[in-house]
Amino acid sequence: MQLGAEPLPGFKPMRVASNKRYPLLLTTAKSKHYMFSHGRQIAALRDAHPNPLVRVHPETALSLGLIEGDSVRIEAERGQAIYQQLKLDSDLALNVVVADLSWWYPELGYNRLGDVFESNYNVLTNGDDDGRGLGEAGSFNINGIRVRLSKEWVR
Repeated sequence: MQLGAEPLPGFKPMRVASNKRYPLLLTTAKSKHYMFSHGRQIAALRDAHPNPLVRVHPETALSLGLIEGDSVRIEAERGQAIYQQLKLDSDLALNVVVADLSWWYPELGYNRLGDVFESNYNVLTNGDDDGRGLGEAGSFNINGIRVRLSKEWVR
């Protein structure tokens, strides 16, 4: 209570305002091939999951002029953007996007820092209070980030 937080955590719904320019809600999921950011340099794992994937419903992709395998720009409301490869997933809601987390490219070397900011989901997060608290559990919001997708790859 001294920190202004409840002593026990409780559910607080997301309050995400609609935005026509950024109509999609982004979340993340960990790949079964990697342990967060670890293992991108292991050939067998990269063979199984070589690129960062962003999953979207086929109808949503079609409405955006995107096809599976496209390299897409994922841009958040505040202007930050990352790039991942499109994967279609008919199990998702039409307004939901699921991007790979913790991606980097060890093969690009130390001088480029493995292009850690090019495809890493964390680039799109922020510490703003979205009505669910400011991280009493030592974390920040990683779900429900307003984004838009476009076919653009700068690499």
